[in-house]
Amino acid sequence: MIRNFWLFGAPVSDRQYSLILLFIRLFASLMLLWHGLTKIENFSSLSQSFPDPLGIGSTLSLVLAIFAEVGCSILVIFGFLTRIASLVIVFNFFVAAFIVHSQGAFAQKELAVMYLGIYVLIMTSGSGMISLDYLIFKNKTLVQHTCKANMSLFDRIFRILLSFALWYWFINGNIYGILGWILFLLTIPLMVTSISGYCPVYKLFIRKNEKD
Repeated sequence: MIRNFWLFGAPVSDRQYSLILLFIRLFASLMLLWHGLTKIENFSSLSQSFPDPLGIGSTLSLVLAIFAEVGCSILVIFGFLTRIASLVIVFNFFVAAFIVHSQGAFAQKELAVMYLGIYVLIMTSGSGMISLDYLIFKNKTLVQHTCKANMSLFDRIFRILLSFALWYWFINGNIYGILGWILFLLTIPLMVTSISGYCPVYKLFIRKNEKD
């Protein structure tokens, strides 16, 4: 058993998988919560000079960052609306890494990239069975896990990365006009299906193949 685990990559049980997800959620979100609380403590000074990458003002940008780092990290800790909360955090650190620090050295964006990677993992994996999501939406979760149209983890990660790439190009003006807006709007269903883990189009192909 131990040899299979360490040497041959044997899979873990559902309960062990949920414990691993719980550890990741608690470890990352408690660290992020502390990171956000320091912003609250220094709100008055930070609000005057906080980066404003979206052009909405330094104060509002700081409030949104605190919402992501404090409010959403608390949701992830308890495992409630985990994927939606993780999406907000992912967007927050995507902006920090690739827009605010886009011209800086990697050391400046290293922390943001680390949090970005961890929360992409949480967003794609979900909260597991040790969470409020599972307790509240248990029946719906079980139905979703048995659905043939569920997306694989690779599908979700690919869609999320593609969406953020399109957002980055759109925000930086690399794609503009009607084409830019079309590509931007396409990111909405990409993100929705990535969060839900369900793609109706997959089901259409499955039905077609079953008829054949």
